[in-house]
Amino acid sequence: MSDRATDAARYSPADTPVGAATRFAVEVAAWVLVPWAVGRAVGWIAGVVVLVVIVAATGTFDAVGDKRHEGVTVPAPVRLALEAGLGIGATVAAGYLWGPAGAVPVAVLVVAAAVAGRRRGAWLLQGGGAGA
Repeated sequence: MSDRATDAARYSPADTPVGAATRFAVEVAAWVLVPWAVGRAVGWIAGVVVLVVIVAATGTFDAVGDKRHEGVTVPAPVRLALEAGLGIGATVAAGYLWGPAGAVPVAVLVVAAAVAGRRRGAWLLQGGGAGA
C-alpha cells in the first residue's frame, strides 16, 4: 500500500479543504479574541496565560485518525467539544470587545465552519479512525 493510500485510510476521509480552512479560521479567531478579551477584563498576564492554554490545547488534543500528527489522543466528542468551545469563546469575546457588530461576523464564521465540517464531525462521532 502506498504512503498516500495509507494516509487516506488513516486520516479523516471526511475532512475537506473548506472544512479545514474554516475550522482553522475559527481557531485563529479564538487565539486572538479570547486572550484579548481576558486581557482587557482581567489583565494582560491572564490574557497571555489563556493564549498559551488554548493554543496548546488545540495543538495537543486529537481524536484518533483525525490529524496527520499525533498528540494526546482523546475521544472524538472531547475534540469536537474543544472546537465548539473555541467557536463559542471567540463569539463571546468578539461580543465583549465590540458588541453585536463584532459578534455577528464571528458567529457566521463559526456556523460556516460547523456546516463545512459536518461530515468530519459525523465521521468522528461514528468512530472515525479508531478501527484503522
